[in-house]
Amino acid sequence: MPPLYILHSTSLLHETLTLLEALDRTDDIHAILSLDRKHHDPINDIPIQHISILDDLPIEDGPGCELVSAIATPKRKELIEKYESMGFEFPTLIHPMAKVEQYAKVGRSLIVFENVGISRPTTIGDHVFINEFCSIASKTKVGSFCTLYPYVTLNEGAEVGDGCFIGADVTIRPGVKVGDRCYIEARSVVTEDIPDDTYAEGDPCRAGKKSDWQNLFKGSRSYKRI
Repeated sequence: MPPLYILHSTSLLHETLTLLEALDRTDDIHAILSLDRKHHDPINDIPIQHISILDDLPIEDGPGCELVSAIATPKRKELIEKYESMGFEFPTLIHPMAKVEQYAKVGRSLIVFENVGISRPTTIGDHVFINEFCSIASKTKVGSFCTLYPYVTLNEGAEVGDGCFIGADVTIRPGVKVGDRCYIEARSVVTEDIPDDTYAEGDPCRAGKKSDWQNLFKGSRSYKRI
C-alpha cells in the first residue's frame, strides 16, 4: 500500500485513526500533518508535523502517496483541491461495518465510518465525510465537500448542497433541501428548505445566532437569516 499521511486541524483525528485501524491501514501512516499548533507530541506513536495552508507538504514520498483529510472546516476544500492539483491521492475509505448499498452513486474520496447506512438510489459527491451511525435514505443527494457528524438522518428525498456541515443528531425531513455552504447545528430538525450560506439551528430549524464560522469562508459572503 502507498504511504499514508493524515491532514489534521482541530477535530476528527481520533475517528479517522479508528477507521484506518479497522481497515488495517495503521502501519501505512507515516505522519500527521497538523494545522493545529497545539498538538506537538506523537499520537499513537505517529509523528506530528505542523503545516500552514500556504505550505508545500513536508512529504519526502512526493505525489503518489495518499492523504486523508481529518479536517472539519472550509479549509478542507481548499487544501484538498491544492494537493490534488499537485498529484496527491485521496483514497476512498469505508468502514467494514458500514453498509453502502449497490447502485448508490458515490463520488471520489468518500470517507464512511462504522454503522453508517446509505440506501439506493442515492447520490453523494466528492470528498464527503460521513461519521458513525448516520442514516441516508433513498433518493437523497449530498453535495461535495460535506461533513456529516454522528447520528445524522437524511430522510427520503432530502438534499444537502456542497460544502455543508451537518451537526450531530440532525434530522432532515423528507424532500427538504439544504443549500450550499450551510451549517446546521447539532440536534436540529430541518423541516423547511434552507437557503445557501445559512447558519441554522433548533427544532424546528431556524436562524441561529451569528457565528464566527462564517469568517472561515473566503470572500465577503455571510450567512443569511431565515
